[in-house]
Amino acid sequence: MRRRPTSFVIVSVAEVPRVGITLLEVLLSIAVIAILATLVWPSVLRLHGDHQILNAAEKVRAVVSGARVNAIENGFAYQFVYEREGSHFLAIPYEREFDGLGSTGQEGPAARRSERGGAVSGNLPRMLRFSTEKPSLTLSGQQLDAEALNGLADANRLSSLSWSPPILFQSTGSAVDTEFFVIDDRNQRILIRVRGLTGAVTVSRVQREVR
Repeated sequence: MRRRPTSFVIVSVAEVPRVGITLLEVLLSIAVIAILATLVWPSVLRLHGDHQILNAAEKVRAVVSGARVNAIENGFAYQFVYEREGSHFLAIPYEREFDGLGSTGQEGPAARRSERGGAVSGNLPRMLRFSTEKPSLTLSGQQLDAEALNGLADANRLSSLSWSPPILFQSTGSAVDTEFFVIDDRNQRILIRVRGLTGAVTVSRVQREVR
């Protein structure tokens, strides 16, 4: 029986599929990722900052609007105040119309407040603050009587802060035209505006400082 010749197949090394990647390819990939991160990171930070200040301004708007709703539903004035160049804010009943009632034997402001309720206190997130561009409002502030803050946490400390003039909401829902800002550490700002006739509260887009 005649034997068939053995055949050999020559395989080139270049045809063998390579497994894994080289160190050079790893370094190139890292360099590309680093460059992309450098380009994208400032935009990510800006978007995060925009979200933070917008979210804070919307929460303040809700509290201001809540003061108007309380004034309408309860039939007496409410006030919103914010800490001058600070982060605290308050929405509380406006008591001046009841000053002196205690001397006539009727219930005083503290007793009336317990029947009213609706007091709200809060503060902006870190790196945010309130401000106004009207010089007449930045020269001096007011302090609130601790009794006016009765029932709020840390009332004594809040009474020592310097507050803005009150934004008053009457029982009709009307107020006085008012504007103030929420500003972050990069001087980006959002304008919060109160319309006097209707008492409507609006929030602007993020405003960036022009350099």
